[in-house]
Amino acid sequence: MARHGIGVVHELPGVGESLQDHLKIRAVFGVSGAITLNMMADSGAGKVCIGLQCLLTRRGPMSMAPSQLVKPGGQYGFDDDLAKLAGDIGTTNFHPVATCRMGRDRNPLAGLDSRLAVRGIAQLTVADASAMPTIASGNTNAPTLMMAERAAHWLRGRDGSAV
Repeated sequence: MARHGIGVVHELPGVGESLQDHLKIRAVFGVSGAITLNMMADSGAGKVCIGLQCLLTRRGPMSMAPSQLVKPGGQYGFDDDLAKLAGDIGTTNFHPVATCRMGRDRNPLAGLDSRLAVRGIAQLTVADASAMPTIASGNTNAPTLMMAERAAHWLRGRDGSAV
């Protein structure tokens, strides 16, 4: 930030240091000589036909697509190959967390205390996914909403007035 003329106002060594996100790797399939589910589901009538075929015959595009796995495929049989492939086709799942994580007083990387208050700055609270110490195994929306609810509870008195 210094190269952009933005100075440090309050130094917290862990802020920005612990970014975590869910890795998303989309498998790539090759299809030839077949009408795909996407082609059939392009209309309302097509969607109804797909559903009825599956319901009545247990066959059709919803049962199994005629495809061949391209990435990762048989040529990616070793851990090193799969790790390289993950780097080549992996993307973020847009669940960034832990850049200003909460933690105990003795944790030097915790920028927030257990009530989401920024250490060393009075009356400043962070109530978003950056406060998570580690990433949740599922979507981060629900835990973020829970933290925001708790922060609102802590910041307001029982009667709803600001503390």
